[in-house]
Amino acid sequence: MAERTPMTPAEFDAVCRLIWRQFPDLSESSGYRSQLKNVQVGSSDASKHRLGMGRDFYVADMNIRLSILERARDFARSLGLWTELEIYPNAEWLDHLHVQGLAPGPVPDWWLDKYGI
Repeated sequence: MAERTPMTPAEFDAVCRLIWRQFPDLSESSGYRSQLKNVQVGSSDASKHRLGMGRDFYVADMNIRLSILERARDFARSLGLWTELEIYPNAEWLDHLHVQGLAPGPVPDWWLDKYGI
């Protein structure tokens, strides 16, 4: 597994493209979010989507969804991403894989100074 260190926006984008190529059944359901959109979807102020460093992936075919999401999660982790698999048993259309190029919690000051919005 790749060491998990904060990625640059370009590194994060490149790794996400590798995931898409490896798993063509994935669709991106969320990437960068404005502050307003972040509030509308009920996400936290610390969401990495606000920095363009978080993405959510979805699989439309319910017959393969969980299998693809689990394999994509493992692949994303091997590339150094932080991941979270969201499974909602009573609302299957919300199932998705969240990946981010920064660790959960506060973003390092050096990263914000160089790349932050």
